[in-house]
Amino acid sequence: MKTIDDYIKLPYRMELVEDIDEGGYVVTYPDLKGCITCGDTIEAAITNAKEAKVLWLKAALEEGCEIPEPDDPEKYSDQFNRKAEFDLLKTLAEAQDDVDNGRTASIEDTFQDISESLLIP
Repeated sequence: MKTIDDYIKLPYRMELVEDIDEGGYVVTYPDLKGCITCGDTIEAAITNAKEAKVLWLKAALEEGCEIPEPDDPEKYSDQFNRKAEFDLLKTLAEAQDDVDNGRTASIEDTFQDISESLLIP
């Protein structure tokens, strides 16, 4: 039987979504039904999510509930890649429109802006 530490080490997928209406961010673990939390910043939301996951797992073990194994991450990698490709193509089309309409000096400036926006703080 797995211990709490065994479950904590498993790579459960975390989903982080910006809460446009209330502000801040909401985090869920889709494999752990009902494991949800939030935070004012991305960092706070992730910190709260890690704590929520531990509490969820401890409660499930104490109650004798079945704890699911995490989904295979490969299942989602193709979805991410397609979304990233779509977002990049959309951004490039918008950038070309900006250049064509004189809102941006050059496509190089736009590429610089895009590359800077891809950096995670």
